[in-house]
Amino acid sequence: MIVVDEYKQAINTLFHPGAATKPMSIVESLMYYWKATAIPFVLVAIEAALVGSALSLMLSFLISSISALAPLLGAGIFLSVLVIWLILIPASLLVNAALLHLFGKILLKWFQGSYADTFAGFVYGTAAGYSLIWIPVLGWIVAAIGTLIADLVAVANQNKTTWVKVLAAAIVEIVALNVLFFILRAVNL
Repeated sequence: MIVVDEYKQAINTLFHPGAATKPMSIVESLMYYWKATAIPFVLVAIEAALVGSALSLMLSFLISSISALAPLLGAGIFLSVLVIWLILIPASLLVNAALLHLFGKILLKWFQGSYADTFAGFVYGTAAGYSLIWIPVLGWIVAAIGTLIADLVAVANQNKTTWVKVLAAAIVEIVALNVLFFILRAVNL
Protein backbone atom coordinates (compact mmCIF):
# COMPACT_ATOMS: atom_id res chain seq x y z
CA MET A 1 0.00 0.00 0.00
CA ILE A 2 3.03 2.30 0.06
CA VAL A 3 2.58 3.14 -3.64
CA VAL A 4 -1.08 3.98 -3.04
CA ASP A 5 -0.15 6.35 -0.19
CA GLU A 6 2.32 8.25 -2.39
CA TYR A 7 -0.22 8.35 -5.22
CA LYS A 8 -2.81 9.84 -2.85
CA GLN A 9 -0.23 12.37 -1.68
CA ALA A 10 0.48 13.35 -5.32
CA ILE A 11 -3.23 13.90 -5.99
CA ASN A 12 -3.49 15.93 -2.77
CA THR A 13 -0.51 18.03 -3.92
CA LEU A 14 -2.24 18.63 -7.25
CA PHE A 15 -5.20 20.23 -5.50
CA HIS A 16 -3.24 21.69 -2.54
CA PRO A 17 0.26 22.45 -3.90
CA GLY A 18 1.19 24.40 -0.77
CA ALA A 19 1.19 21.11 1.16
CA ALA A 20 4.39 20.00 -0.60
CA THR A 21 6.93 21.30 1.88
CA LYS A 22 8.66 18.24 3.31
CA PRO A 23 12.40 18.41 2.58
CA MET A 24 13.80 15.28 0.93
CA SER A 25 17.19 14.15 -0.27
CA ILE A 26 17.71 13.51 -3.98
CA VAL A 27 17.38 9.74 -3.48
CA GLU A 28 14.22 10.16 -1.38
CA SER A 29 12.80 12.46 -4.05
CA LEU A 30 13.48 9.91 -6.78
CA MET A 31 11.89 7.15 -4.73
CA TYR A 32 8.85 9.34 -4.09
CA TYR A 33 8.58 10.10 -7.83
CA TRP A 34 8.65 6.44 -8.83
CA LYS A 35 6.18 5.42 -6.11
CA ALA A 36 3.78 8.33 -6.62
CA THR A 37 3.68 7.94 -10.39
CA ALA A 38 3.73 4.14 -10.59
CA ILE A 39 -0.05 3.76 -10.80
CA PRO A 40 -0.67 6.42 -13.48
CA PHE A 41 2.30 5.40 -15.64
CA VAL A 42 1.47 1.71 -15.55
CA LEU A 43 -2.10 2.60 -16.55
CA VAL A 44 -0.80 4.84 -19.35
CA ALA A 45 1.56 2.11 -20.54
CA ILE A 46 -1.30 -0.40 -20.65
CA GLU A 47 -3.57 2.08 -22.44
CA ALA A 48 -0.84 2.90 -24.98
CA ALA A 49 -0.08 -0.77 -25.57
CA LEU A 50 -3.76 -1.55 -26.11
CA VAL A 51 -4.21 1.40 -28.46
CA GLY A 52 -1.03 0.47 -30.37
CA SER A 53 -2.18 -3.12 -30.72
CA ALA A 54 -5.67 -2.05 -31.78
CA LEU A 55 -4.30 0.36 -34.37
CA SER A 56 -2.00 -2.24 -35.85
CA LEU A 57 -4.88 -4.73 -35.97
CA MET A 58 -6.99 -2.17 -37.81
CA LEU A 59 -4.14 -1.61 -40.24
CA SER A 60 -3.83 -5.36 -40.71
CA PHE A 61 -7.11 -5.30 -42.61
CA LEU A 62 -5.37 -3.05 -45.13
CA ILE A 63 -1.99 -4.74 -45.04
CA SER A 64 -2.28 -8.43 -44.19
CA SER A 65 1.39 -8.87 -43.23
CA ILE A 66 1.11 -6.37 -40.35
CA SER A 67 -1.30 -8.43 -38.23
CA ALA A 68 1.54 -10.49 -36.76
CA LEU A 69 3.20 -7.28 -35.58
CA ALA A 70 0.23 -6.05 -33.51
CA PRO A 71 1.37 -7.60 -30.22
CA LEU A 72 4.95 -6.46 -30.84
CA LEU A 73 3.86 -2.89 -31.46
CA GLY A 74 1.82 -2.90 -28.25
CA ALA A 75 4.73 -4.37 -26.27
CA GLY A 76 7.12 -1.82 -27.78
CA ILE A 77 4.88 1.06 -26.81
CA PHE A 78 4.49 -0.36 -23.29
CA LEU A 79 8.29 -0.62 -22.90
CA SER A 80 8.79 2.87 -24.32
CA VAL A 81 6.44 4.38 -21.76
CA LEU A 82 8.25 2.51 -18.97
CA VAL A 83 11.67 3.78 -20.12
CA ILE A 84 10.33 7.33 -20.31
CA TRP A 85 8.84 7.01 -16.81
CA LEU A 86 11.78 5.27 -15.14
CA ILE A 87 14.73 7.03 -16.80
CA LEU A 88 14.02 9.99 -19.08
CA ILE A 89 11.64 11.99 -16.89
CA PRO A 90 13.80 11.67 -13.73
CA ALA A 91 16.90 12.63 -15.75
CA SER A 92 15.14 15.69 -17.15
CA LEU A 93 13.98 16.64 -13.64
CA LEU A 94 17.57 16.45 -12.38
CA VAL A 95 18.79 18.73 -15.18
CA ASN A 96 15.85 21.16 -14.98
CA ALA A 97 16.23 21.45 -11.21
CA ALA A 98 19.97 22.08 -11.61
CA LEU A 99 19.41 24.85 -14.15
CA LEU A 100 16.62 26.51 -12.17
CA HIS A 101 18.67 26.25 -8.98
CA LEU A 102 21.66 27.81 -10.77
CA PHE A 103 19.58 30.81 -11.79
CA GLY A 104 17.40 31.01 -8.66
CA LYS A 105 20.07 30.64 -6.01
CA ILE A 106 23.46 31.40 -7.46
CA LEU A 107 22.72 34.14 -9.99
CA LEU A 108 19.55 35.80 -8.67
CA LYS A 109 20.05 34.83 -4.99
CA TRP A 110 16.31 34.30 -4.47
CA PHE A 111 16.34 30.68 -3.33
CA GLN A 112 17.16 29.78 0.28
CA GLY A 113 17.30 26.00 -0.08
CA SER A 114 19.78 23.54 -1.52
CA TYR A 115 19.73 21.80 -4.90
CA ALA A 116 18.03 18.84 -3.19
CA ASP A 117 15.23 21.20 -2.10
CA THR A 118 14.75 22.52 -5.63
CA PHE A 119 14.75 18.97 -6.98
CA ALA A 120 12.24 17.86 -4.32
CA GLY A 121 9.97 20.74 -5.33
CA PHE A 122 10.16 19.67 -8.97
CA VAL A 123 9.38 16.08 -7.99
CA TYR A 124 6.38 17.08 -5.87
CA GLY A 125 5.01 19.17 -8.72
CA THR A 126 5.69 16.62 -11.43
CA ALA A 127 4.22 13.72 -9.47
CA ALA A 128 1.16 15.84 -8.76
CA GLY A 129 0.73 16.73 -12.40
CA TYR A 130 1.21 13.17 -13.60
CA SER A 131 -1.25 11.74 -11.09
CA LEU A 132 -4.16 12.01 -13.53
CA ILE A 133 -2.48 11.39 -16.92
CA TRP A 134 -4.15 8.01 -17.22
CA ILE A 135 -7.43 9.80 -17.97
CA PRO A 136 -7.55 10.21 -21.77
CA VAL A 137 -7.25 13.81 -23.05
CA LEU A 138 -8.56 15.57 -19.94
CA GLY A 139 -5.88 13.96 -17.77
CA TRP A 140 -3.11 15.33 -20.00
CA ILE A 141 -4.60 18.83 -19.91
CA VAL A 142 -4.87 18.71 -16.12
CA ALA A 143 -1.32 17.31 -15.98
CA ALA A 144 0.10 20.20 -17.99
CA ILE A 145 -1.62 22.91 -15.97
CA GLY A 146 -1.30 21.09 -12.64
CA THR A 147 2.41 20.42 -13.09
CA LEU A 148 3.13 24.07 -13.83
CA ILE A 149 1.21 25.34 -10.81
CA ALA A 150 2.40 22.62 -8.44
CA ASP A 151 6.03 23.02 -9.60
CA LEU A 152 5.97 26.76 -8.97
CA VAL A 153 4.39 26.44 -5.53
CA ALA A 154 6.40 23.39 -4.42
CA VAL A 155 9.77 24.80 -5.54
CA ALA A 156 8.87 28.09 -3.84
CA ASN A 157 7.95 26.29 -0.59
CA GLN A 158 11.11 24.19 -0.68
CA ASN A 159 13.29 27.28 -1.23
CA LYS A 160 11.40 29.61 1.13
CA THR A 161 10.58 32.12 -1.57
CA THR A 162 7.53 33.13 -3.60
CA TRP A 163 6.16 31.39 -6.66
CA VAL A 164 6.54 34.68 -8.56
CA LYS A 165 10.31 34.58 -7.98
CA VAL A 166 10.41 30.93 -9.07
CA LEU A 167 8.51 31.86 -12.24
CA ALA A 168 10.82 34.83 -12.85
CA ALA A 169 13.90 32.63 -12.36
CA ALA A 170 12.46 30.10 -14.82
CA ILE A 171 11.81 32.84 -17.38
CA VAL A 172 15.34 34.23 -16.94
CA GLU A 173 16.68 30.68 -17.33
CA ILE A 174 14.72 30.08 -20.54
CA VAL A 175 15.75 33.42 -22.05
CA ALA A 176 19.41 32.95 -21.10
CA LEU A 177 19.54 29.41 -22.51
CA ASN A 178 17.85 30.52 -25.74
CA VAL A 179 20.33 33.37 -26.13
CA LEU A 180 23.20 30.94 -25.48
CA PHE A 181 21.88 28.44 -28.04
CA PHE A 182 21.34 31.25 -30.55
CA ILE A 183 24.92 32.45 -30.08
CA LEU A 184 26.29 28.90 -30.38
CA ARG A 185 24.27 28.32 -33.52
CA ALA A 186 25.40 31.64 -34.98
CA VAL A 187 29.05 30.70 -34.58
CA ASN A 188 28.30 27.13 -35.81
CA LEU A 189 29.46 25.27 -32.72
